[in-house]
Amino acid sequence: MDALPQPPNSFWAAAAHSIGGVFTSYWRHRQLIFQMARRDVIGRYRGSILGVAWSFLTPLLMLLVYTFLFGVVFKARWGGGTVESRLDFALILFVGLIVHGLFAECVNRAPGLILQHASFVKRVVFPLEILPWIAMLSALFHSAVSLAIWFTFAAVTKASVPSAPQITELRLNLPCASRR
Repeated sequence: MDALPQPPNSFWAAAAHSIGGVFTSYWRHRQLIFQMARRDVIGRYRGSILGVAWSFLTPLLMLLVYTFLFGVVFKARWGGGTVESRLDFALILFVGLIVHGLFAECVNRAPGLILQHASFVKRVVFPLEILPWIAMLSALFHSAVSLAIWFTFAAVTKASVPSAPQITELRLNLPCASRR
């Protein structure tokens, strides 16, 4: 007679077992995860005129709009107040928006993952634990495209983007924050 697996004795043992199980499942189903993430990225733009090119155009246009809006209209800049600092401000803002977009896309898609993939959920052998990985890889693709556009823009404009410790020390000079 086969013995049934016993539950772990403590909360931490159960947590370690379940976290290890998530990564084991990821590794076991990695081919399926990558195929479904690719399908998710392509399916997002299906039926549009430019197709997947929108994943490149959207961040590019967003970076150009933020550069114009914060550099020319609001004249927002980092501590020095030079023209280059206006570009730096737009680039730093865009990096923050990339990170925010990644987090927001994962969090906003999480509640509807099972409903979105109802046909897969009804199948008995489909591994439900891979659905968050699919959404995360799709969001990572869009973030990687945005980051590539950011690096290209920073290289073309030869912007001097400060490091993270320097950013925390700088004072933001927004027109609405000015007391003059």
